[in-house]
Amino acid sequence: ANRLRDSLIKHSADLLVAHHAHLTLPDPDAVQDPPLYLRLLDGTAGILILLNGLTIGISQDVDWVGFEYCEAFFASFFIAEILCKLSYFGPKEFLSGLDAGWNWFDIVVVAFAVVDVALTQFERFGAAASADRGIGSLAFIRIARLARLTRLM
Repeated sequence: ANRLRDSLIKHSADLLVAHHAHLTLPDPDAVQDPPLYLRLLDGTAGILILLNGLTIGISQDVDWVGFEYCEAFFASFFIAEILCKLSYFGPKEFLSGLDAGWNWFDIVVVAFAVVDVALTQFERFGAAASADRGIGSLAFIRIARLARLTRLM
């Protein structure tokens, strides 16, 4: 009961100070949901993270050149996802706001995915001398992408 009373008094005091200081308080009912494209982007990203995890697992047992294209597609999508969110929230909010930790995690994981795709292409065209994809195999980083699912829950 004391907590409720204290919060009501604080709210009333805030209103009184705002009125006399000619300030406008933010409307608590004016909290906006993110636009539809961002909500769809989160759902699509979740599905693609699961599919990416599935292709990573299958690619360890099956030798198919198509997995390289799948990895390039996933990396491209995740880059586009980061750019969309960066565009909507702005650099300050995206990199230092409430979700900054997750956003930095996404950036690091996607950067490693891009490096993995690039190294795979260099090896494929003979630019890197690696007998067993030692450098190009960043499977442990690929699996870290699955941790992004916890963000969406």
